[in-house]
Amino acid sequence: MPSALATLFVGLAAISGSAAQAATEINTAGFGVTVTDRFWEDSQMTLLSSSGGTTRIGLVGMDATLGWPWEVESDHDIGAFDANWVDTKFAFDVQAGYRITSLTLTGTATGFIRAGVPWGEGMAGRATTTLSHAWSIGQGEPTAQLGSQVIRDLHGEQQLSLTAGVPYAGDFSLLLNSSLEQQVDPGQEGFSNGGVVWHQSFASIALRDVVLTVQVSPVPEPATYAMLLAGLGVAGWAARRRRR
Repeated sequence: MPSALATLFVGLAAISGSAAQAATEINTAGFGVTVTDRFWEDSQMTLLSSSGGTTRIGLVGMDATLGWPWEVESDHDIGAFDANWVDTKFAFDVQAGYRITSLTLTGTATGFIRAGVPWGEGMAGRATTTLSHAWSIGQGEPTAQLGSQVIRDLHGEQQLSLTAGVPYAGDFSLLLNSSLEQQVDPGQEGFSNGGVVWHQSFASIALRDVVLTVQVSPVPEPATYAMLLAGLGVAGWAARRRRR
């Protein structure tokens, strides 16, 4: 279950989120996006920046960690298991004359694992973590898989990075699937007098700074293409006249 720091972390997130104008709907010059289905009612989007065709949107509480560290630890001879699954659905409305050229999901995962180790002969404990992300897209229901990333047994930091570079226009849906699993079993050490010592195992996983980056570019109108072709034709005709 989440650690005792969860309450403090959520409080800080709420303060920073309100200052950054967190919302469930964001509109820019090229597109709008709305959270249409979310696991946690406090999950929000935050518009971090939007300029030069690049929009960065912070996602709070839309992954399996819900924005705080998850920890499990063994208790004497008893192991522990914890898991969570979160699905978040977004509806995109790309404005006429624009198209989305790429979507990128990034974040920083932080993990700690410590398996209980006997001082002498005995059985070592176990500590494992798995953090998974996958996303899909489609008109109406998102059925086309865009990719996935799995981070296992993390001890330290690792970057989450998913990128889809297929152009999108009009209305479409994006589905983000996120899951985590943690399991620990204690180490065991026995003695000749029948005594047993249990060595505690511990695991934690967290994901912070989750950002969805949207690249948008204008789509030239048919008249623009016609003018471009006409200009190329004139340039070619002029070049031929000079050669003569």
